[in-house]
Amino acid sequence: MRDARLAREPHATTCSGVFNPSKLSTTECLGEVGGRSRVSVSATFWGCITYDGVGTLVPVDGTIDSKKYTKILDVHLWPVVAKHFAEQPFIFQDDNAPAHSSKFTRDLKIENAIPGMT
Repeated sequence: MRDARLAREPHATTCSGVFNPSKLSTTECLGEVGGRSRVSVSATFWGCITYDGVGTLVPVDGTIDSKKYTKILDVHLWPVVAKHFAEQPFIFQDDNAPAHSSKFTRDLKIENAIPGMT
């Protein structure tokens, strides 16, 4: 999916900053406006860390709302739990971002027995 999106972008042949960070800040990649480099780079990722190691780092398109966040949890949290906490309890900790604390997300955590800090 990411490759197809890059192929449609105008600088895809010379700029693939997602895969080649060394080219990310070049004018060839970012272009120029009025003789000055135009720099505006943004990326969103979801990831998790455990005492025993790291989980998956997931690139996220756009902003994270409750539905996107719960889909990420549904797909990417359980493999980490299975790997690091197969036979022991765990506590899932996130912050109070709106997507993390919405009723939709709280209900999903309750339904799926995802233990939290509160």
